[in-house]
Amino acid sequence: MPRRYWTYLEGQGLDLGNMISTIGAFLMGLGTIVLLINIVKTSIKNEKVGGADPWDARTLEWAISSPPPFYNFKQLPLVRGLDPLWIEKTEGRKGMTPAEPLTDIHMPNNSFLPFIMAFGMFIAGFGFIYQKVDSVWLTLVFIGMGITLGGAMLTRSVKDDLGYHIHKEDLKKEAGENE
Repeated sequence: MPRRYWTYLEGQGLDLGNMISTIGAFLMGLGTIVLLINIVKTSIKNEKVGGADPWDARTLEWAISSPPPFYNFKQLPLVRGLDPLWIEKTEGRKGMTPAEPLTDIHMPNNSFLPFIMAFGMFIAGFGFIYQKVDSVWLTLVFIGMGITLGGAMLTRSVKDDLGYHIHKEDLKKEAGENE
């Protein structure tokens, strides 16, 4: 159906769909207004919710502080069910049980290649959407996929990126542990 739905006469079988669409649009507008009010109120209050689990949540992402450290979990947690943090809480533990002893954490180096891959896919996407036979858009497909596959993915496959390690002594110092 074209955008100008008011040009259609009644009795064409479009009334119910248009009414549902209109009600949905008003509800989305109302939801956006509530979101904006919430944003304004919280920025005026300027209170930060602290701690690792301010809402007494059940899932793993609330087991570490917010915002999370750049290495995520210091030790891999032991996951024993669908809601692992909730299981730990019901058994009386404060945090997650580690699945392994504390060791060095291997971290990857920062890379510009994912941005290059995304840019190539973006260009190729335009080519795929607007392609016609004997068209410049098909050229965009080849250029975009060439950037993605040839430039970025091949470079990432060939280049040795050894990363770096966060040593367990540094992790212990950060947590205030002395062993």
